[in-house]
Amino acid sequence: MPESSSQGTVTPQLRDSSASNLPEKSSKSKQASCHTCRRQRLRCDAAKPSCQKCLARGVECLGYGAQAILWVQPNAPGKPGNSAGAATLVEPGQQRTAKGRKKGRPKLVLMPKVQNESNGSNQVSSRSQSQSQLHRDAKWVVVNNEEARDRMRSLVKRKQTVSSGLTPVGYYNDSLALSMLEYMNQYIVTDMVLLDTGTNPHRIPLQYWRYFPDVAMDMIISCCLTHQVIRCHATQDSFPLTFGNAGNKLVPITKHRMASFQNPSISNIFKHQQRTLKQLGEDLNDKELRYSDAILGTIITLMRVEIQQSAFGAWPTHLHAARTIVADRGGFRKLLPDEGALMGEALTTYMLMDILSAIFTPGTMLNPHDTVSQLEYIPLLDVSYKNGSNSDFPCANQLLECIIRINHARLLAQSFMGDSPDIDMTAAQIFFRIVSFDPAFWSRTQLRELLLSPPSLKLPSEASSSSSSSSSSRDEESTLRTAADALPITHATLHSMAEDLAIAFQCAIMLYCIRTLYLDCGKSISDVFASPLAAALLSQGKLVIDVENPHQSVLDGLLGALHRLWATEKSSGSAWIGKLSFWPLWVAGMEMDPGAKMAHERVFVCASLHRLCYYLGAMGPLDAVSALQVVWARTAVQNGEGQQATWDTRLVMPGIRGVFFF
Repeated sequence: MPESSSQGTVTPQLRDSSASNLPEKSSKSKQASCHTCRRQRLRCDAAKPSCQKCLARGVECLGYGAQAILWVQPNAPGKPGNSAGAATLVEPGQQRTAKGRKKGRPKLVLMPKVQNESNGSNQVSSRSQSQSQLHRDAKWVVVNNEEARDRMRSLVKRKQTVSSGLTPVGYYNDSLALSMLEYMNQYIVTDMVLLDTGTNPHRIPLQYWRYFPDVAMDMIISCCLTHQVIRCHATQDSFPLTFGNAGNKLVPITKHRMASFQNPSISNIFKHQQRTLKQLGEDLNDKELRYSDAILGTIITLMRVEIQQSAFGAWPTHLHAARTIVADRGGFRKLLPDEGALMGEALTTYMLMDILSAIFTPGTMLNPHDTVSQLEYIPLLDVSYKNGSNSDFPCANQLLECIIRINHARLLAQSFMGDSPDIDMTAAQIFFRIVSFDPAFWSRTQLRELLLSPPSLKLPSEASSSSSSSSSSRDEESTLRTAADALPITHATLHSMAEDLAIAFQCAIMLYCIRTLYLDCGKSISDVFASPLAAALLSQGKLVIDVENPHQSVLDGLLGALHRLWATEKSSGSAWIGKLSFWPLWVAGMEMDPGAKMAHERVFVCASLHRLCYYLGAMGPLDAVSALQVVWARTAVQNGEGQQATWDTRLVMPGIRGVFFF
């Protein structure tokens, strides 16, 4: 919609054609989507502005306001008058006369007020009410499996309004939605799994896009535009990259905000995000929708969008709301697919947020109820997590279980049971379980399942005959070779990267265990290696641990795996797995010594996190650099005073809570 002048008039740019060649008005029965704005050089679509000037400036288009705009009559001859360009309205059936004048611009004659425009405000109100009703009737759409596709038939499809012009009604909105969905499938969901294949559960079938509620589309558009803006600035190296420590001076943390970027898409990002928050607030006031799948899915997705824009965003509020809904619905088990509700991968995101947020919380601030309830996830990991193959936190079930138990042990250590022998036994069991993890077996199994993309290709059952088993095995090997040949790298390189990533997660979790359950509690971990079980496990595994200094040896193993992983960044192309190494990089930075000996490793961690901003299209890695700056400065001060910086001490940042894993 073009801009209007301060007097509410717009001067048209006349051409040879006349107003009689313009499209005819629609009948009264048809509900006009906006006020009439026919101009010679403006093709109005009767629904959204074609000129897009208002959209580019981030202001509301006047053509959709409560008061209709009166446009200058294109065929009105310029007759001189006495007034200095005052515009007057010619009522239907009346005739205008004007006195001549010698100089000055001619008097402007406005177009007559169309009857359909007189009720423009009522039409806009009814249109918004119909869209709101359509959103309330629609259900949360899940298209990740066959059962969800069968439920599509029961959903309400969006109504299409016939346009009186050449451009369809809602063309701009529909075009934007489709382009953002295509962008998500091509650039975002490919980085949310260990290896992108035809069975990527995050991929959205475009044929179902009309069934998505408006609140879901607004979040998708906001997420994709944010991804584009961050990638654009990361490519231009416009992010401030700082590393090193600041001596004995405490470094204040730097919060990076999306609003600080000079990009025309910023206004659209916040516009769609505000729409989501407004609609979510209205739905939460409805008792029937308050605890529905749609609201839970919206809150979880909005939580991801908040983390994408800032690791220090409003995600704790959304996580608390999601916990409330899950508790009201009977717990996490009731929401799993085999129990009825279909929530897709949103439940996996919620579970990871519930578990991993405790890592970034000091032990004295852990919520007892939320921490203990994490134990309920352990028997459900095979169903809800599946060894992390479909997650952007690719951790084995065995290692994720260890994180849950470490969180619980940290909670117990804050109580009177801190010095109990049971805590020592639990810590030893957790440590042995981490050491017993086999990264090579996990990477080989996960890649085999991902490369066997067709769901019909399963391992032969034990009841099948030997001939059929042999035939199926040959078919699987052929499929594996074909899928591996389609990758930009060799299968051996892919397996090596996956194994290094698994080793990085194993070492990161082991450092988390050693730091929180041994070093911070004043206990020696060297006594654990004296047991025969520890000797047997260390002899079988590839991880080399120095008994005299296990913490430093595990940190060296973590940094070695990360260096090998990032060395393949340039040669691996789209199949590079190092884009999922966010959390191991953060743990390595947390456990580094702030002295000059580890200066080159701090540079490596900061540079890698800076590169992850491009791959993930998120501000979290950049916020992680700011947080690590504070940790290194604080650790240097405490080491100078002869004190040992604990995990909780490094996390204490008044008024700030961050998450650094996706």
